[in-house]
Amino acid sequence: AAFSDGIGLIPPTPSAAQMTKNYNDGGPLAVFFDLSKAQALVRPVTPGYVVQAKVFTKALADIANGADVADTLDAAVDEIDADIESNGGYGHR
Repeated sequence: AAFSDGIGLIPPTPSAAQMTKNYNDGGPLAVFFDLSKAQALVRPVTPGYVVQAKVFTKALADIANGADVADTLDAAVDEIDADIESNGGYGHR
């Protein structure tokens, strides 16, 4: 809570939000806690996420710049699959 109060970071849990000045029920930033709770997604539990996110970001940028959607996404999947394979599945089976 002190960390959130100090830098304004949205707290990760409802109980943490209640301990803050700004994100508790009725607090001036409570709406942002509610919004993040409704929209935020937990990233996949894998060390490969860093590579996957970069590949996906590039694919979306390429598509936005006119690249063929199916070809671009197929290439992204191939790149992500190759990374997972070259890293032994990152410990997942």
